[in-house]
Amino acid sequence: MAFVNVDGERIYYEDSGGSLPAVVLLHGFLLDRTMWSPAVASLSGRYRCITVDTRGHGLSSATTEFTCWDTARDVVAVLDRLDIERATVAGLSQGGWTALRTVLSYPERVNGLVLVSTSVLPFDPALGAGFSQMRDAWVTSGPLGEVLEANLASQFGPGDAAVHHDWVLRWQARTPAAWSNPWSAIIERINEPDLTPRLAEVACPTAFVHGSDDLAFSVETAEAGNKLFSDGRGVTVINGAAHASAVTHPREVGEALERILADFHRG
Repeated sequence: MAFVNVDGERIYYEDSGGSLPAVVLLHGFLLDRTMWSPAVASLSGRYRCITVDTRGHGLSSATTEFTCWDTARDVVAVLDRLDIERATVAGLSQGGWTALRTVLSYPERVNGLVLVSTSVLPFDPALGAGFSQMRDAWVTSGPLGEVLEANLASQFGPGDAAVHHDWVLRWQARTPAAWSNPWSAIIERINEPDLTPRLAEVACPTAFVHGSDDLAFSVETAEAGNKLFSDGRGVTVINGAAHASAVTHPREVGEALERILADFHRG
């Protein structure tokens, strides 16, 4: 098992290996690296795939509060451990926020950016209070009742009952209090100052993948975000996909990633 230590936290990652062009795949909030398993299976013959468990998810620890800027440092620490100079970084939802902060903080380490089911636009600050209430309920009593149903609906839509059951078991496997710091990272992102003036700094090609049925962020949000990048390559819409599009529509998201990566590596 492969870990890198950052800020006293153990960050777990997996590496498909080889000398092929590298792509880092970052999962969304409440998910983990395994959501990318179908994509890794299809991409690893042409790309070196690195998946990372964000702090407080999967096998990674989160003993203190952190932000998406911290998780961007985790990504670079993994690249350093693997002696990878540059990589494409792709992230879903929270993973997309980390991917963006990786390229803003370490532009020399990122040669492509793929933002899946995420938004680069500022949040309405009023959302913070609602998320704080949800966090308090989750970390006190765990994923139960209305809080559980709201998160299942937001992540997966109507979805497959087996998918819902699988992720509920994973959420409930951690003590409720163990989710406190990951929830705080989400609330910090909501309250963060507007980053859109900095998006013009991103010199590498950028592309969006977005589910048509995403309840968290609309397709229009992705289209507006794409226009803010100097080399925005457009938005691929996955018909019928919910917010956790790589979970609900793994084949379609994997195919979209293949097309985008091929485009990036053509120059």
